[in-house]
Amino acid sequence: MNLPARHLVILLHFVAPWLAALQAADGSNRPDGARPNVLLILADDLGLECLSAYGGTSHKTPNIDRLANEGMRFSRCFSHPFCSPSRGSLLTGRYPFQNGLNVVLHSKTQENIYLKPSQPSFPRQLKQHGYATQIVGKWHVSLEHKHNTIREFGFDHYQTWSIFDEKGRKTTRFWNPYLMRDDRIIADEIKDRYGPDVDLEVYLDFIKANAKEQKPFFAYYSTYLPHFPWEPTPDSKDKTYRAPNAAHKGDPKYFPDMIAYLDKQIGTMLQNLDNLGIADNTIVIFLADNGTDTGLVHQWGEGKSVAGGKGTMTFASG
Repeated sequence: MNLPARHLVILLHFVAPWLAALQAADGSNRPDGARPNVLLILADDLGLECLSAYGGTSHKTPNIDRLANEGMRFSRCFSHPFCSPSRGSLLTGRYPFQNGLNVVLHSKTQENIYLKPSQPSFPRQLKQHGYATQIVGKWHVSLEHKHNTIREFGFDHYQTWSIFDEKGRKTTRFWNPYLMRDDRIIADEIKDRYGPDVDLEVYLDFIKANAKEQKPFFAYYSTYLPHFPWEPTPDSKDKTYRAPNAAHKGDPKYFPDMIAYLDKQIGTMLQNLDNLGIADNTIVIFLADNGTDTGLVHQWGEGKSVAGGKGTMTFASG
C-alpha cells in the first residue's frame, strides 16, 4: 500500500481495519524507505453535526476542516454508540461481542470487567514493526486502579485519566485532573491545571523526542473533549464555573468553548509537525468514539436542527 508523502485523514464514527495501518507502516515500497509516523486523535462524544467539514453550522472547526481539505473525509462510517465498547473495537478491530467488552465502564462494581490483553492490539503490532507507542487521555477499556492493562496492549508510554481513585471515588478530568503517567499518579503536581493541556504537553514531548531520534512513532491522543462535565476551558471568558460534582453534566453553555479548544489543540499538533519537518511523513487520523450527548442540539445543513445521538443508532449522512 503506497501512500502519498502528505496523507492527512479525517474519520468520524469509524472502527479501523488495522491490518491496513500495518500495510501503511511498511516502508519497503516508499521511495525513501521511511515508515510514516501515525497520529490517532479520538474525540469524546462528538457527532458529525458539530463539525463544519460535515455541514455543521453551530461551530467553527478550521483545523479539523484542514484535515478534511488536505486528506480524505469519510461519510459512511459507524461505531458502537457508547464509549467503552467503541474504544475496545478500535483497539482490537473486533466487534464487542467478539472482544468481550460490550458495556460502558462507569462503576467501581465493574472493576473486573475489562478488555483482555489476549485480544488483538494494533499498538502491539506497530511495536513489532519498530514503532515507539504512546497514549494520552482516556483509556476506559479497563479501570486502571484495579486492572491497568495499558502496557499489555502495546503502549511504551502513557498518561491517562483514571476514572476512579484507589478508594473507588470518581475523579475529575478537566480542572484538577487525576492522571496516571507511566504507572504513577500525578494529581498533586498538576493541581489547578487543565487536563487537556497537561495531556497535550506530554503528547507533543513524545512526538518531538522521536522525531529527533528519527524513530517512527504511533501517538494516540484520546482526548476527553468535548465530553461532559461541560466546564470552562482556559480560553473561556468566564473561567470560574465548575460542575458541582464528578457525576454532574455541568453547564452546556461551555460546550462550544470545548469544541473550539479541541480544534485549537489539533491546530497546535499540526503546527508542531510542520515545525519539526515531519508533516510529509506523518499520517493523521481523526475520529470520534460515538455521537454527541443527547441533551445537546446543533444546527446542520440548511437550517436543520440535530439532537445528539449518543446511545442511539441514529444515521446521518455527511
